[in-house]
Amino acid sequence: MPSHEGTDKRRPKVRLVLLAVVIGGAFIYSAFLVQRPAAIEVLTGSGVAILLFLPLYWIQDRSYRVVQRVAHQQRSTTSTVEELSHAVEDVQEQVRETNLRIDELGPATRELIAKRRDQDAGAISRFLEAPTWESTLDMFRAARQLNAVGGSVGSKIGTSGRWLFFGTGTRPARAAGYLPALEIYPDISDREDRRPSSLLWTPDENTQAFMSRVVDGLKRVGKYPGDLQFDASAIFRELGETVKSAIGFRHEGRDIGPVYAIVNPEWALTERGIESLYGPIVISRDSIEAGVDIEPPSWIGNPATPERDKFFADALALAQRFWA
Repeated sequence: MPSHEGTDKRRPKVRLVLLAVVIGGAFIYSAFLVQRPAAIEVLTGSGVAILLFLPLYWIQDRSYRVVQRVAHQQRSTTSTVEELSHAVEDVQEQVRETNLRIDELGPATRELIAKRRDQDAGAISRFLEAPTWESTLDMFRAARQLNAVGGSVGSKIGTSGRWLFFGTGTRPARAAGYLPALEIYPDISDREDRRPSSLLWTPDENTQAFMSRVVDGLKRVGKYPGDLQFDASAIFRELGETVKSAIGFRHEGRDIGPVYAIVNPEWALTERGIESLYGPIVISRDSIEAGVDIEPPSWIGNPATPERDKFFADALALAQRFWA
């Protein structure tokens, strides 16, 4: 709605126009009443001049308004440009400050990343050099901080096709008070039997004594493959290499789920299911648990790599036992 102020400004102009119309009309009308030619000419000329004043006044008024509007827009544009200039200067200053901070944080961030990698590598090296309860737990903790491994990590027992899974969590040790304990699963063929058949490794037990209990546990569940297949040093070495690979995936930024086992050179058992180590191919855990028929990926049948068929079958068989 127009403001009262605008209406008040227009009223004098309206009155002036009306007055000019009345006066001009009066002069012209008077010209018809008189008989003298000179008077008629004077009155008619005056009336027409007064009436002609109206369009001239309107043109002048419109021109003045246009000039005022242009001047206002110019002032507004100038003000806007100044504000934009200040805003641009502020943004440029913020960019300069951000770049300075990035330059300052860059070396510090790289140093922290390098330090973290050195710590992870140190934890793995200590475990591979001397697989003790403490070094095993330290390695698992480093991997869990990166979410690199799942709830347990598997290691093959020779070429028997059987696996030991080392739990990465900490649980109260039943026999030695509330101490953290590693949990090992000698049998994963039945999920309900895993907990009863699991073995706890406590800090007061050396590696040799614990592995002797693992042998007893495997015999108890009928899964011991024999002395020629059971090589404790090889089991620990594969365990360390699996955790090392899982941590490496995180440092490299690869999109692979937390690892349970590196089954073979092409497939890993992860929290997602089984994943290809060479491409974004996942056989989901849901489909494995559902027991549906799973076809191998199309590239499995490549005649140039016939072993891929076996790699996939072995990975799927382990996943079906693990997620049964």
